[in-house]
Amino acid sequence: MIKGVKILERVYFGLLVLIMGLVLFNHYFVSGRFDREALVSTVITAGLMAVAYIVYTLYKREVMRNLEELEGLRRNKQDLEGKIDEAFKYIGQLNVQIEEIRTIFSGVKKLPESKSELRVILDFLSSKVLSVAGSSWTCLKIVDLANYRILAEHTKTRGESEHDVQAMKADVSARMLIANSLPKEYCIVRSAHDNLDFAVYCLLPSCDLSKEQKVFIRAVVNQLEMFYLIFTNLSSQRSEANKKNNN
Repeated sequence: MIKGVKILERVYFGLLVLIMGLVLFNHYFVSGRFDREALVSTVITAGLMAVAYIVYTLYKREVMRNLEELEGLRRNKQDLEGKIDEAFKYIGQLNVQIEEIRTIFSGVKKLPESKSELRVILDFLSSKVLSVAGSSWTCLKIVDLANYRILAEHTKTRGESEHDVQAMKADVSARMLIANSLPKEYCIVRSAHDNLDFAVYCLLPSCDLSKEQKVFIRAVVNQLEMFYLIFTNLSSQRSEANKKNNN
């Protein structure tokens, strides 16, 4: 297409030069000689044609510059539209994650006083992790840091991933979690507090978690850490009360 336009442009300029030559030398073709008046007329005509060509060249250059600026503006517009779309998607994801974090703190209406109530909370929080991470399974583990024991754990799966979960349980021990020496096919998020005798771990199949997803999952394990601390304190208080009643 562009090649054809260039050919037509060359033909146009060739015809224009031919016409200009006929105009300039028209007097000579008619009378067969040049007199002073004809020479002046020819020079003036040639000058006007040269000025017209210069104006045309400058105009064309300006048009090309404007077209390039328009193309640049069009590309910038597309880039800005893409960035705006990405920004809205990001804001949408943040809104979803904020809502999920809000439900972590407001979704549990009763503090755990028994192991069955603790299992309900474990199931609720693992569902939230599975929803945000988008993985095929997740496992929450509460580990005794001193005795290398798993105090409680809960696994949530989607689809046919039970075999992968069983393999994970066989591969991952409490010592490995504490030492952070897991196989490469797993990723882990640990609770943040170091002054407790237990820690909460969230295991997932190897995945590329975003910064926002990690923040959300860390909020989950920290909340579970708080729930388990309350559970152990309530259990201790209940045991002491039962001892006093028995005495």
